[in-house]
Amino acid sequence: MLLLPIVSFSQGLKGTYLLFISLDKKLTINLSNKQFSLEKANYIYVGSAFGSGGLKSRVSRHLLKTKNKRWHIDFLTSSDHSEVVGVVYFINQKIECYLGKLLSTFSSLEPVFGFGNSDCKENCDSHLFKIVKKE
Repeated sequence: MLLLPIVSFSQGLKGTYLLFISLDKKLTINLSNKQFSLEKANYIYVGSAFGSGGLKSRVSRHLLKTKNKRWHIDFLTSSDHSEVVGVVYFINQKIECYLGKLLSTFSSLEPVFGFGNSDCKENCDSHLFKIVKKE
């Protein structure tokens, strides 16, 4: 696991990542066959970047507010009320579903069922998790 600024990556470096997102207002995402209601909270998104652009291109895309919305996460990261506040990279590791399933086991995280896992081959509940405050 490496914690590096995205600018330090070469263009082709690939891997899996955790994106930490702060949402300062409730957000409803309406898709053709699904609706997600995201509360004001902090979230963790599990993603992977094994295409030609690698981690640098994928994470840089998440930082853009204006973009073509291709994935569920694009609807969240393009909101004026969301901010990417951190990223953790796992270089050359294809562990997206492993991390998704692992995060599902933490009581301090709630999966947003069906978010970001439509192409998942391992039947993950979600690839987006709300960080909940336990009292």
